[in-house]
Amino acid sequence: MKHIKFWSIGIPCILLASVMLYVASCSSDDEPPAPPVPMEVVDEGADTNVTLKPLPGNSGTSSAGTEFSYKSWITLQKDASGGASYAPARGSKNAPSNDDVETITVMLLDVFHNLDTAIVVSSFDFGQPTSSITYTTNGQRKDGNVTITDSVMHYNVNFDGFSFWYTLEYEVGIYNDGINRIIMPYHKIKNLRDNGFSVEDMEFVLEPNSSGGKDVYLRKKIKHSITVEFNGEDYTLSGNVILKRSIGTHPCVVGSELIDKGISDVNNQRNYTTYSSWAKVKHQYSDNRMETKTYSADMEGKLKGNRYGDKFLQSSDVSFISAKVESVDKHNIHNAEYYTVSEETLSLIVEYNLFTLTHALSQTHAHYNDGFVEFDFSELYYSNPKIELEVEYLENVNDPTYYQYHFFSRNIIDFGNANHRYSDEFTILVPK
Repeated sequence: MKHIKFWSIGIPCILLASVMLYVASCSSDDEPPAPPVPMEVVDEGADTNVTLKPLPGNSGTSSAGTEFSYKSWITLQKDASGGASYAPARGSKNAPSNDDVETITVMLLDVFHNLDTAIVVSSFDFGQPTSSITYTTNGQRKDGNVTITDSVMHYNVNFDGFSFWYTLEYEVGIYNDGINRIIMPYHKIKNLRDNGFSVEDMEFVLEPNSSGGKDVYLRKKIKHSITVEFNGEDYTLSGNVILKRSIGTHPCVVGSELIDKGISDVNNQRNYTTYSSWAKVKHQYSDNRMETKTYSADMEGKLKGNRYGDKFLQSSDVSFISAKVESVDKHNIHNAEYYTVSEETLSLIVEYNLFTLTHALSQTHAHYNDGFVEFDFSELYYSNPKIELEVEYLENVNDPTYYQYHFFSRNIIDFGNANHRYSDEFTILVPK
């Protein structure tokens, strides 16, 4: 009985011990990890031994840029004061070798891109550039408690009508364990310098269009570069930008040269002249043809006089002072292939000591521009005004109130080799 009693008591004891061991084991596995504690930076750095790797270009031979990789680290030690710090103070301390010290290391990757692009423009008159710097991000990746952000610096070059930009990618690591947030060291981009640009002419190209034909593009190349400092070294980023301007459908003119120009068929009247102005231009076509064309514009010059009535003056002692021609307005009157004809309105202003007389003039201009050669057609124009003046007392005029005088002036102005004339004639009335 005693033997039986011993076992009836012993078996539950063994079971109880096993259960307790199991519970203790489960309790140990389910314990949460130790919470983060305030830390301070006792050492940090960014490796100056940076690995460089050239990026292959589209051709497989030229470089598309440079890739840089290097280590960044921080060494953290528990803050003995126990005070939490959002951004722990860094110090150059010797970290003790114990469990309270941890070193976090990440690899950072930077990429500086050269520029090789083509841009369609409406004009090759793009002036001088302005520049600006903007920043964006390309995304993030995680490495333990470190979030690494792919940051991007854009150096923008802005011309009239188009822009291009260099892309400089750099990574920044931020350690964050919930209490401690620390920006890890990284190599900064410094001392960016713009090295300027040059422009080169290129051959035109033909490109297929949606209609089954070919479009013709003129091209120019802008060569540009910038230099930046990184990890104490200078790196130059090069830019090759091809500008493309559409000029029409093949075959079309791709080059021109002025051969000769002149004036013909001049017809002079008393105050009116018509003539023809012509120009010979040699064209090169996209199918390699060469052709010389003559362009002709109908031109004219006209003096339009004003009629003046009697003038009431205090004296008949009228004398001429000056005569000049002033431009008033200019507007297009005809558009043709590659050239326009405009009419300019002018005023012939004749100044006397007692009054001023004004007469209207008009003359035409023609301007040629096919995108390759630009010039003004030959033209005649007004110049050198001259005034012939006579003031004569009118006798046998029985007017009890006024003396009467006859005013006569001949206005003569050159138009090319011709003289356009117009006379002013009226009565001057002077009180008695």
